[in-house]
Amino acid sequence: PALGMEYILSSFAILLMQFAEICRGGATLVPTMPALRPWTTHRYQWACRSTGREHMLTYATAGCGEPVVLLHGFGGSVDYWRATIPPIAAAGYKVYALDMLGFGSSDKPTDVRYSAELWAELTLDFLDEFVQRP
Repeated sequence: PALGMEYILSSFAILLMQFAEICRGGATLVPTMPALRPWTTHRYQWACRSTGREHMLTYATAGCGEPVVLLHGFGGSVDYWRATIPPIAAAGYKVYALDMLGFGSSDKPTDVRYSAELWAELTLDFLDEFVQRP
């Protein structure tokens, strides 16, 4: 417990020193993270052929131009791309980022057998529906 309080107090002291430096005009605040969600979020009702059911999925878009599709890995979500989406969109591309079934803001059904095949089916359907090119 004492070590935890010591860490909190030293962190607070560092923040106070930084704040004092900013108030004196000796430093400026520099954002270290991009905006939390610099994109437009959409909902997509996906009809899964292999399960015969529909699921609500979330995807994000930003920019315009040739498409770039970002697919997160296991345990990921659209939010993992928050530092990647803006520069790609600024370079003249239309960025799509999809929350796979079971991740992020997409549905998380408990009675579905999650597999690479299921996510491949989802990805191909998404490409056909929105990107409309390979």
